[in-house]
Amino acid sequence: MAASERRRRSIIEGCKYRPLARLLQHKEAQITISSALQSGAPDPKTLEKKADFIRNKLATGDFEALTNEANADYVERFSEVVASIKLPNAEILPGKVFPAAEIQGVKVRFSPHLILRRVDKSNKQRNGAFMLRYAKGTPLDPSVGNYQSAAAFGMLKEYFTEEGAEAG
Repeated sequence: MAASERRRRSIIEGCKYRPLARLLQHKEAQITISSALQSGAPDPKTLEKKADFIRNKLATGDFEALTNEANADYVERFSEVVASIKLPNAEILPGKVFPAAEIQGVKVRFSPHLILRRVDKSNKQRNGAFMLRYAKGTPLDPSVGNYQSAAAFGMLKEYFTEEGAEAG
């Protein structure tokens, strides 16, 4: 091995303490749930079938099998609570990636999974965002939810303005 001693230690440390949780992504589950919500009222049984499909997909390695299992769990848990989700009577559009905002030196990214658009009684277009979170049985702290809601509202107001549209 021609690497320096320091580099060898960092390679070994990187292999020994591999950050699995950070690498696990729920992208397939989020896409599945978003498309189910876009197509109308999602059926819990259909979501459970999709979860089984994701769980039983062929995997080329252990990590891919673990990712499939995590995605299937995500969809399965969503199917349990989907009946309690009440979306406003609005047009449901696919989400988009907004430019990163810098808040006190930290880049904050905002990419909602769905955009909600409706016209209110005063004939003004209102835009909203729908974001999925996976907390594995832990409820979201209200202060965190309030902060994220305010940030989402600000990002929509700043970057998603169409002719006569407002965040709301």
